Amino acid sequence: MASAERMGRLLHLQLPKSDVLRRFYPPATPFYQAALSWHSEDGIVDAFWGPSVHWNTYLQQYVMLLNRAKDADYNEEGIYVAFAPSLDEPMLWSAPVKILSGGSWYPQVMGTEPGIGTDKVAGQTARFFMKGESSRWITFSK
Repeated sequence: MASAERMGRLLHLQLPKSDVLRRFYPPATPFYQAALSWHSEDGIVDAFWGPSVHWNTYLQQYVMLLNRAKDADYNEEGIYVAFAPSLDEPMLWSAPVKILSGGSWYPQVMGTEPGIGTDKVAGQTARFFMKGESSRWITFSK
């Protein structure tokens, strides 16, 4: 398992007088930096957001589906996919690759394998969802 320092974040714990455990996290660093700020004056954005991650039994690695926004209203430039052999090292994620132009928010898969298929585990072919609805299948290849 990766240490908090290796992940680029430090967890600070503080016990106040009430003995209630509180956690304070410094500002996070995204996996994929925004190319254009969410707060630019022209409203143009170039940033990845809304990731969903599942273990792919066919690929034997983790798969991340994510959106790429093109403006401050979260309109989609496209849907992207990235891969990692484990979750222990965030730097192992591959660069996102576009799989669909446009699309809608929160792309995710639902595995269909009896007894194990969920939104966290899928195989070679799975249901593909955007905006909580599925009208497509997605097939992964090696």
